[in-house]
Amino acid sequence: MDGSPDGTAGEPPELAAMVLRTFFSGVKSGPSGSDQGPIEAVAMDWQTLGTKASFIEMHTITHGAAQGRGFELIGRVAAAGEQLGLAGTALLEAQRWLEADRKVERGADMAMRALAEMTGYYAMSAGHGLINVTLRSLLLSSACTAELSQVKKYRRAAGFPPFSTSSAAWLFFNQEEVNNIGASAAAANDPGVTQWFDLLPRLIADPRWEALTARRHEDFHRWRPQSISGGVEPKNPWTTNPGGASSLQVGVKGQYKPLDPASLVAEAEAGLQALNETMAAWMAAWPKALKGLGTPFLKT
Repeated sequence: MDGSPDGTAGEPPELAAMVLRTFFSGVKSGPSGSDQGPIEAVAMDWQTLGTKASFIEMHTITHGAAQGRGFELIGRVAAAGEQLGLAGTALLEAQRWLEADRKVERGADMAMRALAEMTGYYAMSAGHGLINVTLRSLLLSSACTAELSQVKKYRRAAGFPPFSTSSAAWLFFNQEEVNNIGASAAAANDPGVTQWFDLLPRLIADPRWEALTARRHEDFHRWRPQSISGGVEPKNPWTTNPGGASSLQVGVKGQYKPLDPASLVAEAEAGLQALNETMAAWMAAWPKALKGLGTPFLKT
């Protein structure tokens, strides 16, 4: 699905938003008619806001924001929408493999698992986007900005200038960073800002999101076990008997059982659903929060 504003006569319209139904050419069908449903709707909603970036930039300037602040904010919102959409596309591809004949397609389990992981990776990249657009929304308020300046860790970000290329200016979506900017949100002293911000700690604590991030930490940072039955099991092969002697079995087949890819797809889907629900609620609460932050550029 794509969205595009009207172009000039004789010219193809520019795309403002797009959510892929597949990563591959020639694929004609998939689960639920290849429709991502709510994920696609939220992804498109976030992306199409990018068409208003210049207008919102002018509005934020009139409220005292730094040059580029509003443009950067909306651009990052649109980018997070694309990341959410890509997570949804990866999930669709994983679900297509679930429908394949896994006895015929020997690579089905490996492909299914890889696509489940891609679902999680894009979901977490969208999560990073979520905390960064929240931070940049808070920077529209002088009270919130003053509170952020008190966080020692953020001094290296030098006030988070628009379009900063410093890694210190871009936060990770984790409990520590949510806690760090929580006091800034409280400094607005506005219930709309509080309700909007509280969506972030709620997602961090959601068991569906926790499972997704825990899986990523193991697979990406530690030891991602292989997807095939002849793989190496991630545990010590030595066993110790009660007498203290150790033994090692050599050449024994069938000892290693790979993770069930269908359960991994289900885990990725649940984590993505948690994120999607949060991003939908965040966008719905954002106009009221912006009003509380003193820069109401969206209708409540």
